[in-house]
Amino acid sequence: MLKTQNQNLKPIQKAFKKLGETMNKPIPITRKAYQSLALIVLSGMGITASFSEAVANEAIGALYSSKFESNINQNLTPLHKAVWDNDIQRVKALIDSGADVNGLDRLMGVAPLHLAVQGRNLDLVKLLVTEGAFVNLQSVRLGGTPLLLAVWHRNIPAVEYLLSLPDIDTTVISAAGATALGFNRSGTKANDKALNEDVATINALFAAHKEKTLQQAQEKAAIYMIVANQALSEEEMVAEIKVLLEKGYDVNAVAPVLKQGSDFHSALLLAAMKGYLKVAKLLLDNGADQTLTGAYMAAIALHKAAYFGRADMLTLLSQYPGFQEVLNAQGPNNGYTPLHDAVWHGHLEAAKVLVEAGARLDLKGYDGNTPEQLARQNGYSMIAEYLENTRSKRGNAPRK
Repeated sequence: MLKTQNQNLKPIQKAFKKLGETMNKPIPITRKAYQSLALIVLSGMGITASFSEAVANEAIGALYSSKFESNINQNLTPLHKAVWDNDIQRVKALIDSGADVNGLDRLMGVAPLHLAVQGRNLDLVKLLVTEGAFVNLQSVRLGGTPLLLAVWHRNIPAVEYLLSLPDIDTTVISAAGATALGFNRSGTKANDKALNEDVATINALFAAHKEKTLQQAQEKAAIYMIVANQALSEEEMVAEIKVLLEKGYDVNAVAPVLKQGSDFHSALLLAAMKGYLKVAKLLLDNGADQTLTGAYMAAIALHKAAYFGRADMLTLLSQYPGFQEVLNAQGPNNGYTPLHDAVWHGHLEAAKVLVEAGARLDLKGYDGNTPEQLARQNGYSMIAEYLENTRSKRGNAPRK
């Protein structure tokens, strides 16, 4: 559909309606009819000069256009072009000037790092990562990560480097249905000696990475691994954690990328989510930090406990250092505070714990809702009335 601002669509819609009334029957708004009438209306409004211009404007940046792109260069940002030219000094200058290291091109939706790993300049790859490039970012069309592209292009130094990063995720599945390792040998001959050597090397790198990750989980995040072990009762968890604490294991060590739904979670974060009250108390008594966040939502223990309606866990957390610091913390994914999370799923008792601890009522999520507004939107009238009454008692005027 022709790209115009929403307010510019109204004259077009009215024109179709009027035409339909004149002919005493509705007019179907087909793409061709819409574009033709849009040309007339928008030309009269001075918005576009011609139909051909309108069609040309429509094609620019259209991600899934079937038209052959004869000039791929025009879709790239200056930073993409500098990477393409292998000009590391220009890349540095552009980043220093504010270029978005994760900006996407307009045709394929790839970031500069996706281009860099296809070349053989490891310093350039490292520079982009150091400057904040998302190492697991999937391109829009292919869904390929930088690791997938490095494997596909047999860029062994880049593969080795990316696998050394603590947050690298080898399990991401592309739009083609394969992980990065699944692209090892893609589209090539079976009797290619050089290829076979590269394939073997890449396979070995992935195997070593997997072994190292599991070893790291057992050694550095041993307390987390106990909490994650669903075969244990909570009493058994407490007993085993005590042994590890006596041995000096880090109570705040986080899980590596294991793809179990809790990457980079601390033991406390997982305990708060699961509702293991005895485990959480033991961890807190031994210095567990409740301000640490997890990987997926950058959520804290309060968010986890509130989301699942664990009022007793929230009460426990309120008795330890760090609670007031993060009581009103807004998650960077949706802007929700712990109170929002409690309200979101109708947990009145959890909401009460947070409110009685002094949680703010006026903060808005990215959806524009305060906790009270969120409660009304989702049909939780009791929670909405409770928050409204609390707001009145506090003397807070409702915010629009």
